[in-house]
Amino acid sequence: MKDSHDHNFADLLRKAGFKATPARLSLLEILRKSGKPLSIADISKRLSKVADQATVYRALEALSKMGIVQKIDFHDSHTYYELLAGGHHHHYVVCESCGTIEDVEVCDVKGLDKNALKKSKRFKTIKNHSLEFFGTCTKCA
Repeated sequence: MKDSHDHNFADLLRKAGFKATPARLSLLEILRKSGKPLSIADISKRLSKVADQATVYRALEALSKMGIVQKIDFHDSHTYYELLAGGHHHHYVVCESCGTIEDVEVCDVKGLDKNALKKSKRFKTIKNHSLEFFGTCTKCA
């Protein structure tokens, strides 16, 4: 990803119909710097001086609906979020034993998208997808 000075989160928020509040700008910067998906609890700890957990949750939900952040489900008790703006499309491999998460840049699902549309009775297009892999890392194997 680009350096923070190359990102104009204020413009991104305004184009999506949001005010560029200090809490939202800080939230996006935290996601940009993290390099991995973060839970609401992790984000709230880092934003504790700027926003409470309810505010963080509402902001993440709204930003997710606008396509600025993405929700990720790693089959545990938390929802994770990552920044989509300026990022690249990727997936994750998750260890079911210890929870280690690895980013993998593999995405050859064009045939899967087409097959899903053929099987669907109500959808004409697919705009995006989410795909995670679960297994055992080398340390736990």
